[in-house]
Amino acid sequence: MIFNFENITAKNVDDLMSVCGNMPGLDRNPHFNEGREARKQWLLEMIGKFGTVGMLAYGEDGKARGFVEAIPASAHPLGYLAADQPRTMVIDCAWYKQDAGVQVRKAILDEMLARKWFDKPLGKKCRYIDVLTLKNAPVMQYDFYHDYGFKDAIELSGHATGRYLLRYPIRGDEIRPRTEELNFSDAGRNVLLIGVYHQCHMPFMIAAKIRNAVEGVEGVSVKVVDYWTTGSPAMCETSINGNPAFDGPVFFMNDEQIRESIKNKMV
Repeated sequence: MIFNFENITAKNVDDLMSVCGNMPGLDRNPHFNEGREARKQWLLEMIGKFGTVGMLAYGEDGKARGFVEAIPASAHPLGYLAADQPRTMVIDCAWYKQDAGVQVRKAILDEMLARKWFDKPLGKKCRYIDVLTLKNAPVMQYDFYHDYGFKDAIELSGHATGRYLLRYPIRGDEIRPRTEELNFSDAGRNVLLIGVYHQCHMPFMIAAKIRNAVEGVEGVSVKVVDYWTTGSPAMCETSINGNPAFDGPVFFMNDEQIRESIKNKMV
């Protein structure tokens, strides 16, 4: 498949939005629509700051097929983990339409590196590209980035699901892997702490799902915070009493499973 590439700007944000969150039926969920609007406003804000937030790939029919989205580490909650923050970019989202396949992401990364795109938002030569990944998952695919040439940098322990920060050394620097223990905030006795962020529609849907599931559970209160504002990567995972609230992805849990998990973590 032949692709044409364009920087992500205010003029084509809607093209990006046509690629992400395009599963049939999602638009019937009001919290999806809330999150989608928040995501669009976030994109426009970041574009206003940095001029562009990534690159889109278009098919021969002129329709968007995929994108890679990245911002400077200094503006990202994962930035404190950067090996050289002023010269690091963080990929915070990368997705594609199913008919294009994962090869469109590779094509976009190839084009971004060839154009030295990662230098532009930084205003200087980029040294590293960081990306947070999951193993054996349909999103944030560890295997894809590792096969592309990203190196193991930091294993983030403490989450219910294993998370791995991979690093692409543009200049060929050696990457020495290490482990970082994440500490979860304790918001008070049996306070369920849910982190949302405007960079994606999914947290808004998950937060509503959890709130609805635990409604009526005696002794539990809910607090929703802006994960990006806290600057703490642990905040993107729901916690209670300073520990992860769930032992696996809550997106795939039903209401009863959510309630039982919370009850088991109460003190």
